[in-house]
Amino acid sequence: MNFEAAGAFGLLQQWEGTVTEIAESEFTAELRDLTEPANYREEATFDIAQVPADDQALLALGAVFRWCIGCRTMVAGQHEQVSQLRFIRSPA
Repeated sequence: MNFEAAGAFGLLQQWEGTVTEIAESEFTAELRDLTEPANYREEATFDIAQVPADDQALLALGAVFRWCIGCRTMVAGQHEQVSQLRFIRSPA
C-alpha cells in the first residue's frame, strides 16, 4: 500500500454495524464485513466517546453505521492509523 499524498486516506477494513445494545458509556453492535463479505458476522462493543459529536443523536437501537479502519498520510510523510465510526442518515 502506498499512501504518499499528504492527507490521503487508504481504506484497510470496513464493516457495516447495527446497534443491538446501548449501555451508559458503550454500545454493542452486530458487524458485517464489507471488505471480505464471505467472513462471518461479528459482534463488537464500542465506547460511546468514539461516536462523532454530529452522530451522537443517531445512536439508537437498530441504528446502522459504518466502521472504517485505514491509514492517513501526514504532511511530513508519517502514516497514522485511523478508526472512524459514521452513522447512516436516512433521507428526510
